[in-house]
Amino acid sequence: MQPLWPQPTDGATRVYYLGIQDVEWNYAPKGRNVITNQPLDSDTVASSFLKSDKNRIGSSYKKTIYKEYSDSSYMHEMAQPTWMGFLGPVLQAEVGDVILIHLKNFATRPYTIHPHGVFYEKDSEGSLYPDGSSGLLKADDSVPPGGSHIYNWTIPESHAPTDADPACLTWIYHSHVDAPRDIATGLIGPLITCKRGTLDGNSPLRRQDVDNSFFLLFSVVDENLSWHINENIATYCSDPVSVDKEDEAFQESNRMHDGMQALYNVKSCSMAPPVNLLTGNVRQYFIEAHEILWDYGPTGYDGSTGKNLREPGSGSDIFFQKGSSRIGGTYWKVRYEAFQDETFQKKVQLEEDEHLGILGEESLTYEIGN
Repeated sequence: MQPLWPQPTDGATRVYYLGIQDVEWNYAPKGRNVITNQPLDSDTVASSFLKSDKNRIGSSYKKTIYKEYSDSSYMHEMAQPTWMGFLGPVLQAEVGDVILIHLKNFATRPYTIHPHGVFYEKDSEGSLYPDGSSGLLKADDSVPPGGSHIYNWTIPESHAPTDADPACLTWIYHSHVDAPRDIATGLIGPLITCKRGTLDGNSPLRRQDVDNSFFLLFSVVDENLSWHINENIATYCSDPVSVDKEDEAFQESNRMHDGMQALYNVKSCSMAPPVNLLTGNVRQYFIEAHEILWDYGPTGYDGSTGKNLREPGSGSDIFFQKGSSRIGGTYWKVRYEAFQDETFQKKVQLEEDEHLGILGEESLTYEIGN
């Protein structure tokens, strides 16, 4: 197989051994709101997501995640900071490097690993879709339970951070057999591409331009999309038969909102607002909202081509057809209209505002100090 363009060979080869594992994940392992120090039962918002019941899963879910191992034996799991949650290990490399991912699937259904921000050939894409490939080029598309695959990614100059970028760019990698469901199940992690000379030679790799790096996933993890939703219902709901998966309240209870919270200490301050003396003019506008019939093509012709808007086969015909299932070009709209005074009897009509169309009839303009 010939590469799409010459591959870089002047950098290091970064080797990672990743395993895909099914795990039990608890979104609230301490059993309380650690910000307010309240028990979950006393926190009505948190308990709606985290309390188990006859038709609620609660805080624990079966998930499938990426784990890093020290070598091809997959016997020694590499430690990961607890603050990373269920994110996969941080994959890092510099421009000119090769990234070799040895992926082994210890889970119960097929998964892959698909990167953003790097270059790959078809045998290392890790994305299942009808791409016309076959044979060895399909092996990366779906790694079965117990199977393995080696993914080869590179960071050529075309994928490098630009001069205006920071030293490193943050991307993601994730499984892509069915991307939304795979990601909701837990298969996602950070991928970092750096300018040359940014990473040290230690293991694990560290950036030399910062003291510490933190990777946070700000998202809503929709456990309703997880491949394990039925198993989670059967395992954690005390009366699984009573669960209605289409119930909106049940679905919302399974949408875990990632992010950060903080408590604010608001100090007492003066109730009197600061006095800002405005020395400019007082500008008054008298605006009224009117319902109007608005014609998007009042002339009936395309102003750039001169053709009739209803000419069959034209790009405009689909928008201006009028019939039993088509509105046509005229719609009821609500438009701001300007009047001269508070009686709202005489309209303001300025020639320079004719171009505003459906926008309010008059431009509101002010100067600092007005």
